[in-house]
Amino acid sequence: MATQAVKQFGPEWCSRNVVVIHGQHDTRIETGEDYDVRSLGSIFLMEPGKSDKLDGDAFIPSEHRDYDARNHAAQREHGSFVALTGDVDSGNHSLSDIEKLVRGFSRDSAWLIYSSAHARPGDMRWRVIIPLAQPVPFDEWYDAQNAFFRFMERAGVDMDQALDRAGQLVFLPNVPVFHGKSGDRLRCEEMDWPLYYERATTGCNAQGLDLSTGPIASGIAEIRSKRADDERERQRLREEAERRRANRPRNEGAPIIEDFNRENPIARMFELYGYEQSPRHSEDWRSPNQTSESYATRIMGDKWVSLSASDAGAGLGEKHKSGCFGDAYDLFVHYEHSGDHKAAFRTLYSERRASAPLSSPPPIDSEDPGWTEPPEDIEGEPVVEPDILPQDEGRIEIETVDAFDFEESDIPRRPWVIPGVMLSGYTHMLAAPGGSGKSLFTLQMAITLARGEPWGTFHPRRKCRTLIINVEDDLHEQRRRLSAARRVMQAGDELRGMIDIVPNAENIVVATRSADGRTIRTSPVVETLVSYIEDRGIDVLIVDPFTETFEGDENDNSEVKWAMKIWRDEIARRTGCVVYLVHHTVKYAGNGAGDANVIRGAGAIVNSTRISATLMPMTQEDADMLGVDQSERHLYVRYDDAKANQSLKTNIARWFQKVSIELGNGDDDNPGDEVGALVPWSPPDAFESLTSHRIKTILDMIEAGMPDGSRYRLSTRGGSKESGRWVGCLLMSETDMNEATAKKIIKVWHGNGVLVETSYKCPVERRTVKGLFAPESNRPGVAQ
Repeated sequence: MATQAVKQFGPEWCSRNVVVIHGQHDTRIETGEDYDVRSLGSIFLMEPGKSDKLDGDAFIPSEHRDYDARNHAAQREHGSFVALTGDVDSGNHSLSDIEKLVRGFSRDSAWLIYSSAHARPGDMRWRVIIPLAQPVPFDEWYDAQNAFFRFMERAGVDMDQALDRAGQLVFLPNVPVFHGKSGDRLRCEEMDWPLYYERATTGCNAQGLDLSTGPIASGIAEIRSKRADDERERQRLREEAERRRANRPRNEGAPIIEDFNRENPIARMFELYGYEQSPRHSEDWRSPNQTSESYATRIMGDKWVSLSASDAGAGLGEKHKSGCFGDAYDLFVHYEHSGDHKAAFRTLYSERRASAPLSSPPPIDSEDPGWTEPPEDIEGEPVVEPDILPQDEGRIEIETVDAFDFEESDIPRRPWVIPGVMLSGYTHMLAAPGGSGKSLFTLQMAITLARGEPWGTFHPRRKCRTLIINVEDDLHEQRRRLSAARRVMQAGDELRGMIDIVPNAENIVVATRSADGRTIRTSPVVETLVSYIEDRGIDVLIVDPFTETFEGDENDNSEVKWAMKIWRDEIARRTGCVVYLVHHTVKYAGNGAGDANVIRGAGAIVNSTRISATLMPMTQEDADMLGVDQSERHLYVRYDDAKANQSLKTNIARWFQKVSIELGNGDDDNPGDEVGALVPWSPPDAFESLTSHRIKTILDMIEAGMPDGSRYRLSTRGGSKESGRWVGCLLMSETDMNEATAKKIIKVWHGNGVLVETSYKCPVERRTVKGLFAPESNRPGVAQ
């Protein structure tokens, strides 16, 4: 009743709806559904929930609720913003102090302050909501947000700047039972009410904030005036850059630098070197040198200009009285070679020479245009044409053997540890997106190897010892997961002595940069690893994740190739063990199961491995095709071969289901930890023999219709089975399934809308009859 009263009698802002997200995993991007909404007035009246922090409700202060509402770009374009928000996560400020500042900022306007999920004495944290009098577009809201931040920060309260992003989530009142890190209780055990939750508000009768008057108006005017001044200064810097470049003499080394600038977009360089992109203007960035929250660097054509005194003081690019400027090459010089132009140019020069054909002259032997003298070790360096047969050493003898001088029975068997999955003496790659369970999967593989017994379709040939290097999870977390895995896999004391874990894995780096940053070299830890593997008889080495084990750029083929060579030649081949590297997929891998192209980083990562695989969450399309409820598909992951040089690559997925296990580390007052584990899972029998590719092919054939222009039919009646028009005939002809299995699949697909029966004019019968269609738009997102 209170909420309805607000909507009926309160100011207009009370009834404006904002987008509500039910936990971090609530996404509609695949289903196309609109998000839920909630009125601002009801938020002012709500009591705190008690979900775990990341599972609690959150909102976006915008009225745009379409399926893409969590996308920043979509909210910038379509959003209509109805409130300012604030997040105070540091400083341990009291409620009275925050309230005093918010009152001073909003004057007589409405506001709400409440403590955040994990707030407790000594670490109080706050959320602030200030409704606006009128909805505003993103650009106006962005300036208002930052005016609010500046007001609070000038009073000594640090604000989370991420809340000026268009689609940023703001968590609603919520207090979980336990603190996420310490495990301290946050709710009264007997009464279940929050122990430390605090709130203050004007209530719902105050008006929304008017952006045209008061401190907010002054703050917005200040921001816009500064922005206009910065625009004029940036233009002056750009003109100065053009003038200096036009007056600079062109040296022979210029083509190398021009090629570098052409091949390396400034935005990509910024991402590489840790710049942060502005949510308001895609060309504006904040450098890692900056101490302020402004985005002082702008990309202007093929140059960047920075108004940051920190950038200029760090020696970045060329100095100007207002800051500094430069191009992509200047970034390379500064961040890769500490401002040493000679070292930077030598690196590019060496790469150019290394990639040039042997018969060609050297690319150039000149200097970086920024130098006064060329590098001594490059100038005048001659080209040496190698002889095919060295004159001083005589003719090289080539040893050959008769290709068929052997007995087949004498050929040694491939040293499979798990056939098709792990091969001794080679490097392997498992790629998966974050949160898919890849670390858990590898721990359970270690248990499988230790027992030498099958786990689902994985069949080890023998018992194996495993060494695990996991940089992402500490020892306690790995033991929690191993405990849960041991339970579901019904393993016992036979595991002792079979699995070793490196507790301080962050120290394991096999490839390091040289002191000048120009080369990648083998780390001394390699010999330590090799000795340990040989001494302990380690059969399988699991490394999670691969990119944390070398100092280099995972997108640079030359650096990655060198790091992979160390794992392959120096460790796998020398010791004869399996090296199993865990890696990430690209951010938006989609339905990339079994696709090596979704493995993140340079192509040398995949090319240097013998066997690669993916571990991917069940997609919406997978769930539809397999008859799994959409609300449960997050519980399933699939393992697929992505590259198998030593065996036939199979398109059959190996499925696993996530289950929750309560550990026995609790007591009478507190339950044990809830930990996930994987158990092998088989799709419903009807779908067991179908791959995603085969399903897509069959549905495409149904959508295309029969060769004579007629449609397949849903029913077996009327002779459609005998004539082959029944759609089940197509399924049976394209697979090995029987009629009963075909009927099960057709029933699932027709039930969830993948197959649609509708009337059409049949060109064969010359009348309107019913036929089947399988529109591609119906395949994902239709299971109910």
